[in-house]
Amino acid sequence: PIPVFSSVFPNFHRLEYSRVFGRGVIWLTHLAIFALCGLSAFLLRFEFSVPDNHRLAVGTSLLIWALTKSTSFALHRLGHGWWRYVSLPDLKMLLSANALGSAVSAILIWFATSAMGAPWFSRSVLIIDFVLCLLATTGIRVLTRMMLEAIVETKKSVRKRAVIYGAGSAGVLLLREARGNSGFPFEICGF
Repeated sequence: PIPVFSSVFPNFHRLEYSRVFGRGVIWLTHLAIFALCGLSAFLLRFEFSVPDNHRLAVGTSLLIWALTKSTSFALHRLGHGWWRYVSLPDLKMLLSANALGSAVSAILIWFATSAMGAPWFSRSVLIIDFVLCLLATTGIRVLTRMMLEAIVETKKSVRKRAVIYGAGSAGVLLLREARGNSGFPFEICGF
C-alpha cells in the first residue's frame, strides 16, 4: 500500500474513468513515449552527442516513429483506457504493436534518409528504440495498474479474513476480484 500517494492524489483511481483521462491523453502519452524513446535511442547510440550530420535524420526518424507507431497502436486497439486491468494478453499486443511499428519505421526511415541524402545511422538505434518503447509502453501500463491496486489496498476497511481453497482458475478470478474491488467483504489471506 502507498498511503502517502493516495493522500496526495486522493481521486487518482477515478482518473481512468473521467473525460480528463480519455483517449486524447492516452494518445498524447503514447506520442511522448515514442518521441522520448526515439531521442533516447539516438543519444544512447552516439553517447549523448549526436553528430551534426545526423540531426536531420533524428528529426525525420522521430516524425516517422510517431506516425507509424501511433498507427500500429491504433490497429492493435491499444488506445483505450483499460490500463487498470492490464494482463499478459495486453503485453503480447504491446509486443506485437511495437514490433510492427518499429519494422515499418525502419523501412520508412531508410527510404526517407536515402531520399534526403542524409547519412544512414547505425541499426542499433532502431533496436534501442524498439526495446525502449516496449519497456516504456509496458511499464506505464503496469505502473498504472500497480498504483490503482495500491490505492484500493489502502481503502480497505476491517474485513473478515478468508482463504481460497482448491478453486483453480475460478479461485484466481475470485482473488483478482477481491484485490480490485474495495467493496469485497473479505480479505484474502491465503490461496
